[in-house]
Amino acid sequence: MTLQAVVLPDRAVLRIEGEDRAEFLQGLITNDIALASPVQAIFAALLSAQGKFQFDFFISADEGGYLMETEKARLPALQRMLTLYKLRSRVTLQPQPQAMVMAILGREAAPALGLPGGEGAAQREGGAVLYTDPRHAPLGVRVIAPDEAAAHRFMEAHGATQAPLEAYETLRIREGIPEGSRDAAIDRTILLENGYDALHGISFSKGCYVGQEITARSKHRATLRKRLCGVSADGDLPPAGTPLMAGSREVGEMRSSCHGQGLALVRLDMLRLAEEPVTAGGLALKVAPLWWHPAENEEASA
Repeated sequence: MTLQAVVLPDRAVLRIEGEDRAEFLQGLITNDIALASPVQAIFAALLSAQGKFQFDFFISADEGGYLMETEKARLPALQRMLTLYKLRSRVTLQPQPQAMVMAILGREAAPALGLPGGEGAAQREGGAVLYTDPRHAPLGVRVIAPDEAAAHRFMEAHGATQAPLEAYETLRIREGIPEGSRDAAIDRTILLENGYDALHGISFSKGCYVGQEITARSKHRATLRKRLCGVSADGDLPPAGTPLMAGSREVGEMRSSCHGQGLALVRLDMLRLAEEPVTAGGLALKVAPLWWHPAENEEASA
């Protein structure tokens, strides 16, 4: 079996060190930082005080600190927000501009690289950090190499061939996995609309963090009207932000897509009532639930 490696140029890494680092992150992020270790990476988000999406990231650990992998274009904004919260905490935030992030695609990647099964299983190989995607193991393994040369050495050592970015995007969207602000609207998205609970991005037992009250309420009290859904069409889908229409009624909004497959935030109540085909940018769409959607009776009792 030949492994496929995709370089992810839109990802970047922030290193967090200092003796207060665990306590500092525990009060901010949606997941339990105690779960992050040299053999386990986690997926988590940072919210506004109103419980709305700001950033998401993967966190891996070593003896000296944490590596936070996130969206490259938004790394400066993330660092600024963390700095605002830092106050007198003994924490340092160090961007790693030379680091290169890759995805080794597919469920066969983890056993081929010697990783145990399960989301987030992690290990180090030379200077690289490897972990099975903490959201959904069938996506494969993420690799943080210290620089481009190390990334190419890693690929050569494992006989991996470099695949285009579209290979990762096609797999991610087919598996129904949202990614950062491409699929979560900043200051608008509630995490459960995008399945962060099913994707191992939220701890409901860790205690308080920024935005915790709204997140807990959406889990235990409210029936969510909107969910991220899969959409497909014969032809390239329109850009993110394009309204989904059922006749004259707006029932959702496009998120990320790759060729004829995509993700869209959909008003499920309106979709059920719609009597006309759903379109986006004039293109007829098929709309389908994602595997992580709760069963109807489960959501009704939420």
